[in-house]
Amino acid sequence: MGLIDSILGKASEVDETAFAVSRQCLLFTDKRMIFMDVQGLIKSENAFTSVPYRSVVTFSANFAKPCTLTIYLVGREKPFVFEFGRESGLETAQMLLAAHVGGCEL
Repeated sequence: MGLIDSILGKASEVDETAFAVSRQCLLFTDKRMIFMDVQGLIKSENAFTSVPYRSVVTFSANFAKPCTLTIYLVGREKPFVFEFGRESGLETAQMLLAAHVGGCEL
């Protein structure tokens, strides 16, 4: 995965799962989450946010249409909100986040 390798660089992390949600990407590693927001008409502007799991205060998954995953972080007023499609893995993303934040094994 070229994009994931370029984001992680030479970090000693294991990339577990990535979700592409419209113009957003959510990447789970064994140590942190990486949010990528692509903006601009030609997708030339990318914003990356790296968040360790210990910074997650709470999160919620809404399985009604539109399916959303809302993640609240320490020191940030507005949450990160990801809107998933019908078959895009919201349940898997929610389970991964619960396992990492709660310190549980999958």
